[in-house]
Amino acid sequence: MNRRYRKTIIAGNWKMNKTAAETVELCKGLKEKFADVCPCKAEVAVCPPFTSIAAAIEELKGSNIKVGAQNIHWADNGAFTGEISGAMLKEMGVEYVIIGHSERRQYFGETDETVNKRLQAALKYELKPIVCIGETLSEREGNQTEAVLEKQIRAGVAGDGELRRDQQLCALSRRLPRGLQDLFRVIPAVRQTQLRRHGRNLNKSILHGKQLLSGPAPAWPGAFWFLL
Repeated sequence: MNRRYRKTIIAGNWKMNKTAAETVELCKGLKEKFADVCPCKAEVAVCPPFTSIAAAIEELKGSNIKVGAQNIHWADNGAFTGEISGAMLKEMGVEYVIIGHSERRQYFGETDETVNKRLQAALKYELKPIVCIGETLSEREGNQTEAVLEKQIRAGVAGDGELRRDQQLCALSRRLPRGLQDLFRVIPAVRQTQLRRHGRNLNKSILHGKQLLSGPAPAWPGAFWFLL
């Protein structure tokens, strides 16, 4: 299946930005901006902080914008202070969930193994996972990009959960700037890793991340990703 059969996806990660009240105002602006986007051709999603998810879902109800979460724990419940489960997200009405973001890896000890556990939890609750992959600057300068991405895909997306379900699994680059030449080299490498693992191209959407530091209101408060 080629590119024209993969739906375009635009997703915004708000990171630790926007209170519930600010979320409502931003969502009002986004509804206007994306009102003419046909869901049959493109899917738009926002991923606010946990405390603003309910406000976003309520304000975006009936619109063409989906709501996602920025993380998910692998356990259904338990003594995991500060975490949130798939059951909780599903009940709220969340559709997407970001897993393994570079900041989670850098600051909070996220590993390929915990990424995989979170992925399996997302699939269990039929949430659409946005699995983040990408190299560090030193790894890129050491020409290790393809090897790092392959390792992250093999370990982070291990198991057959993604094959048994019809979720849209999205892989993201990290925050390092990429030119088109670099993207044209990296994207085929990711798809080749899929091919070697499963004997076929799973045709999963691959998104490229871009950090936004400022912009006209209502601006995306953090990062956005778009399909490649």
